[in-house]
Amino acid sequence: MFNFFKNKSIDKNDKNKNNEFGPLPILMIELARIDGHIDGREKDLILNHLKNEHKFADNELFEKYLKHSQSQTSLNDWVNKINAEFSMTEKVNLMTNLWSLIIIDDIKDPYEESLYNRIGDLIKIKRSKLQKIKAMVLPNK
Repeated sequence: MFNFFKNKSIDKNDKNKNNEFGPLPILMIELARIDGHIDGREKDLILNHLKNEHKFADNELFEKYLKHSQSQTSLNDWVNKINAEFSMTEKVNLMTNLWSLIIIDDIKDPYEESLYNRIGDLIKIKRSKLQKIKAMVLPNK
């Protein structure tokens, strides 16, 4: 019942498993599914980013990412990876892509926006910069 009290040993295979996944598609999936379902436009945008990362993307790869995302209990590993490996420019690009995903369905869900702001805070981007990113990215019409 209270699994978070249990002392979990870190399995090296689980850590290595994260290395085959990129942080952008994982974070995009987290944002897309926070409102209860992944819209077709959201899925298409995620698949597009998977193509950039893996040179191909199909439903099987998307499902693999989705399953991995659902098995994660925390975004800390991804945030730590981003903070360790990404430049500020790469972080801003990541947040721009995340905001594009949020507004692709023309609905700014408060849960999605809250998670977006939390991710921005965790990767050390000031709220004023996040607001500028939001203003730059226009909804698709």
